[in-house]
Amino acid sequence: MMAFWACAALVTLLTVALGLYRCEARKVALLRCKISAFRAERSARQAHPVPRGNATPQNPTVGGGSFSLLY
Repeated sequence: MMAFWACAALVTLLTVALGLYRCEARKVALLRCKISAFRAERSARQAHPVPRGNATPQNPTVGGGSFSLLY
């Protein structure tokens, strides 16, 4: 009878441990997916930068918010 309870307790502990492992593995997979998407978005943004305001290479201060002596 004691062996039955020991086996039942072992099965219960293994089931709980497997459930926790699967939950944590799912969190890690989601985090990796988010990191991958962030890296892809950042590299796409660096490849095709979006101009801000009316900034041009000839006049980089317009819309940039920095101080200029040209005004």
